[in-house]
Amino acid sequence: MEDPVLDVRIAGTARIWIEERMRRLDSERVVTMNPSVEKAIDDLLDMQGDAVLLLAAELPAELPEGIAVISAMERAGEGAVMISDDFLDYLPHKSLILCEDALIKRQIRRYRADLSIRTAADFAAREGLEQPNEEEDVIDWCLKRKDEGRVHAVVCDRVTFEIVGGSRRRQRLDLPIGKHKDGHFPPAPFSGQVLFVCRKGFPESYIPDWCDGLALEAWKLESILLDGVDETLAQHTSIHAQWVRTGSLLKHSDDPVIKDEYVTPEGDLRRKRRGGKGGLRIRMGIEWIGKGGRRSLAVSRIGPADDARFLARRLVVEWKEAQEVWMNDKNGDDESVGPIIS
Repeated sequence: MEDPVLDVRIAGTARIWIEERMRRLDSERVVTMNPSVEKAIDDLLDMQGDAVLLLAAELPAELPEGIAVISAMERAGEGAVMISDDFLDYLPHKSLILCEDALIKRQIRRYRADLSIRTAADFAAREGLEQPNEEEDVIDWCLKRKDEGRVHAVVCDRVTFEIVGGSRRRQRLDLPIGKHKDGHFPPAPFSGQVLFVCRKGFPESYIPDWCDGLALEAWKLESILLDGVDETLAQHTSIHAQWVRTGSLLKHSDDPVIKDEYVTPEGDLRRKRRGGKGGLRIRMGIEWIGKGGRRSLAVSRIGPADDARFLARRLVVEWKEAQEVWMNDKNGDDESVGPIIS
């Protein structure tokens, strides 16, 4: 049974977003906020608090001895969004977009090579504007330039938008259906994942019911995949592990009578599984995008949930084989010499 007085700390840049999510799931729980992930984990070592919630992308590469990731919240806020008055397809020729994420920039260029995509620092230098200060969120600065009409759009991850975006109009870029289906905007590694970090030996019976075992397993699978990608390629590589049901896969068809493929959220999968894994499958993919979005290399697998760890390691082997055969750094030019492999 869950401990009603469990002392949960929330740390990192998305702590307010995580707190709002948790309040919807557990409105009675009292939490402590800490802007520093390192400080929050050090407090755990000093026996202050029972657990820390943080974005998976902000988890330190090496956790201190005695600290471990015990569980995770259901994935939410994954993928990228574009804050704009119109869809990506309908932006004027050579429209100016502000984007800080290297992977998303290449994905946009792959979809529309005519657009001008700049970082906040580059845009400020070109326009003679004051750079974002240390206390100001960079995306918030970009959104203000959008509101002033200086740029056509701002693109960022969904979590950041939900923190600073307010009620501005936005379009999701990562949906497998709709206008951007052919554009292919797979999410970055650990997108939308929130981890539950505790001291080793934390009783499983105390884990809150808003944590999800499938979400934790998805994080572990993405960690295996990311470990297999060369560090020089990582910032331009999409990695994603997603749970689906057999029924969802069977809906994918070219027949217009059959609906587009639908992927059930992890939490719904857990609730519908009814104690077994019948029909539960894992879909995993690795995709690298070259300069200007002109070339890409991708491998993917889908298979039974029980074989997920094996499939992840097998996919890493296939990725390395594909990279060896199809990629050529051309003296550091960051280009590939072959088509997409999937």
